[in-house]
Amino acid sequence: MKKCEACGEHIEEYDKIILTDDGEVYHEDCCDIYNRGYVVYVDECFVGETEDGATDAWVLLGKDQYKEVKE
Repeated sequence: MKKCEACGEHIEEYDKIILTDDGEVYHEDCCDIYNRGYVVYVDECFVGETEDGATDAWVLLGKDQYKEVKE
């Protein structure tokens, strides 16, 4: 039987739980949940996650990683 990693009590059938990526289980009331970001798809295929929405390239990349625009 699984136990909540926070409080140590057994998980019961109708408990609201959080299951993390590494398989740990927590009661919903024992933890805080924050919206982490966005899930990214290309042509309906999952490609990853990001914490940021679209941002100008110069903000996120090094100077040698994008093409400069000459005005």
